Amino acid sequence: MGYYLAPRAADIQSHILDPPVEANNFEIKPAIVTMNQNNALFHGLAKEPPRDHVKRLLELAGSLKINGVPEEALQLRLFPYSLV
Repeated sequence: MGYYLAPRAADIQSHILDPPVEANNFEIKPAIVTMNQNNALFHGLAKEPPRDHVKRLLELAGSLKINGVPEEALQLRLFPYSLV
C-alpha cells in the first residue's frame, strides 16, 4: 500500500510553463551553453549564494537577443545548463 502513497516523478507536473516562441528555427547554440556554464554555473555549495547564480544567469540571458524569442524563454531554457 505504501507504494501507492509515494509520488512518482512521472506523475509530478511542473507549474512552470515555457513562454511561446515565435521563431521558427530557435535553438540554443553550443557556444551559448558554454558561455552559460563558464559564467553562471551553480554547484549548490554553502559558500555559493543562489541569488548570485540567478543574477549571472539573468545577465547572460539579457545580453542575448533572438528575434521572436522572449527573454523569459531564454532564461528558462538556459537554467538547466547552469546547474552541476
